[in-house]
Amino acid sequence: MKSIIVLFLILCSLYSAYSQSTESNFLFEKAYRLQSENDSLKTKVIKPLRDSIGSLNSKIKELQEQKIHDLERDTAALNRRIRRMERDIVNLNKNRVIGARDSLQELVRVLNRRIEELNQTIQTRNTQIADERRIGEQRANEAEERGQNEVLEMIVNSYRNTNFDDLIKISTKLSVQRDIQFAGNNADAKVKQILSDLKVYFNAEELFSKKINTKQIDSTMEVLKQIKQQSTLIEELKVNIKSYQKPYRALKEMINAIIDLDKIPSYGVKENERQKFNTIISKLTDYMYGHYNYGNYPYLSEIVLELLNRKKLNCDKDITDLNKKLE
Repeated sequence: MKSIIVLFLILCSLYSAYSQSTESNFLFEKAYRLQSENDSLKTKVIKPLRDSIGSLNSKIKELQEQKIHDLERDTAALNRRIRRMERDIVNLNKNRVIGARDSLQELVRVLNRRIEELNQTIQTRNTQIADERRIGEQRANEAEERGQNEVLEMIVNSYRNTNFDDLIKISTKLSVQRDIQFAGNNADAKVKQILSDLKVYFNAEELFSKKINTKQIDSTMEVLKQIKQQSTLIEELKVNIKSYQKPYRALKEMINAIIDLDKIPSYGVKENERQKFNTIISKLTDYMYGHYNYGNYPYLSEIVLELLNRKKLNCDKDITDLNKKLE
C-alpha cells in the first residue's frame, strides 16, 4: 500500500514538472513572437511616422518663416500707404483751410459792404429825425409860446378885472407866488401892484398861525398901510392883527385855570370826573363866548381843540405843554 502511495506522489511530481516545463516553453514562444512583432512595428510604422513628423516640422517651419516674411512685407506696404494717406490728409486740410479762409474773407467783405450801406441809411435817417425833431420842437415852442401868452393874458385880465376882495377869496399864498413868477415883467404896473398887495395880505395872515410876536405885528401893520387897494378884507385883517393879543392872553389864563383844577385829581370816581369835566367845559364855553373871534386865529383854534380832545378822554389829562405853546 505504501508503495502505491509513493508511486502516486512521484507521478504527481513528474506531472507537475512536466506541466511547468510545457508552460515555460509556451511563454517563451509568445515572448519571442511579441519581440518580433515589436521590431516589425518599429521598422514598418514608427520609423516612417517619425520621418513624416520630421518632414512636417520642416514644412511648418518653412511656412512660418514664409508667413512672417509676407506679414513683414505687407506691414511695410501698409505703413507706406498710411504715410501717404496722412500726407494727403494734411494737404487736404490745408486746401480746406484755405478754401474756408477765402470763403470767410468773402463773407466779411459782403458784410462790411452791408454795414456801410446800413450806416449810410442810419445816418440819413438820423438826419431826417433831427430835422423832424427840430421842426417839431420849433412848432411846440411856438404853440407853447402862444399858449403861455394866452394863459398870461387870461391871468392878467383876471387880476385886472376882478375885485380885490374877490381875489383874496379865490387866491392863496402859493397861487399868488406862482402867478408872480409866471407873469413876471409881462404884466402891466396895475397887475404887478395887485399881485404885490395880495402877497402882503397872505404874509400878514400867517401871523395867526404861530406864536404872537409883537415886533412882527408892528412891522406887518406898517406894510399893510402901504396897500393901495380898497378892500374890506384888508381892514378886517388889520383889526384882527390889533386884536390878536386879547384872545391870546385870555386863552393862556384859561389854560392856567384848568391846570390849577388838575391839581385835585378825580381818582377815577365817576361823579368827580363828571363834575370836573363840566367845570372844564364851562371855562371853555366862557372863553369862546367872550372871545368869539378866536376862530380867526388858527393857532389858538388848534390849541382849544387839542385841550377839548384830551379832557374828553380823561379829565385829568396833563395840558401843561399847551400852556407852554402860549409863552
